[in-house]
Amino acid sequence: MPSIRAPATKKTTTLTVAVKCRPLTERERGRDIVRVNNNKEVLVLDPDLSKDYLDRIQNRTKERRYCFDFAFGPASKNSDVYERSISSTIAGVIQGLNATVFAYGSTGRFGGEMLLVCGRYM
Repeated sequence: MPSIRAPATKKTTTLTVAVKCRPLTERERGRDIVRVNNNKEVLVLDPDLSKDYLDRIQNRTKERRYCFDFAFGPASKNSDVYERSISSTIAGVIQGLNATVFAYGSTGRFGGEMLLVCGRYM
């Protein structure tokens, strides 16, 4: 029976970072403070509505841009996240490569992280 081995010439390490934005609350939705652009960038706008009107129209707010290998909006399904960002890792593991999938959520309860990694709640 032939064994499956990783290519002996593989000397590089790859780190892929993906983010899935949580669903927005009703209040956040009305203020449009988080946007996902081009499936790679998350734009977080300043949630402070007390900013002076002139500051806001002159774009002087605290806007932050974060870039990732993959960025998923709140409407994305866990299966989309898996297919686009994790499934190729599994193919590498089958070929004998080492891999780690780290899923983290700040909700403090079982969210989509367990479902994403295991496929069902344990």
